[in-house]
Amino acid sequence: MTAEKTAEHLQFFHPQSICVYDCLPASGQFVGTCVGILAAQCWYRSLNTVPHMALTDAKCRSAKPKATMNKLSDGGGLQLWVQPTGAKLWRLAYRFSRRQKLLTLGVYPAVSLEDARTARHEAKQLLGKGQDPSEARKASKAAAVQSGTTFRAIAEEYLAHQRQNSRADSTMAKLEWLLGLAYPQLGEKEIAAIRPPEVLQVLRKIEARGRYETARRLRSTMGVVFRSAIASGRAETDPTTSLQGLLATPPRK
Repeated sequence: MTAEKTAEHLQFFHPQSICVYDCLPASGQFVGTCVGILAAQCWYRSLNTVPHMALTDAKCRSAKPKATMNKLSDGGGLQLWVQPTGAKLWRLAYRFSRRQKLLTLGVYPAVSLEDARTARHEAKQLLGKGQDPSEARKASKAAAVQSGTTFRAIAEEYLAHQRQNSRADSTMAKLEWLLGLAYPQLGEKEIAAIRPPEVLQVLRKIEARGRYETARRLRSTMGVVFRSAIASGRAETDPTTSLQGLLATPPRK
């Protein structure tokens, strides 16, 4: 192939998949079909609006656990990992600096299929700018902690205010214990980005252990933290209000 020809986009049409592959070889030599060829930079343009093997919300909901990890692919590196325990986790597989990496996107259904696809798109945009999505996330979390906009940071502000109001040590210990139940999943998240399904997931885990009253008290305490964030301009909504009436009532003794 001539040097002039390599400066042009070569198009390959596949009638079965109805797709066009536009490839610009990075070297001065023709490398053939670009699928899987590392020497070429390829852009994929599909005439179909949905990938052939794309997941649906129904598939995600009905996915059953197996003896080993069950990985369901949505394309573009996005996978739903169904663990033997039944937990369903979103993972994004990608390559950066010639290394295969994984990015955790959250737990399904707290993070919906649409949310996971949005996160995949954002990660691909970062890769296009030469940035590692995993490192970008770490930097974002560090900035959130430093600026005091995480759930944990605002919860700690609330606790500090209660101490200033001379609340009893026993009361403070209970508040600290309650909020500590939410920290593993929500502590380092931007408080403005926390959605009702994520809060409900925290509370459902507590209910699953038979601690119904604890779940109700945690919802109430978390609501105070969210309203504190709203009052200080660091959040716009309180996701706990959407959970009114959804928690189990403690059984009568």
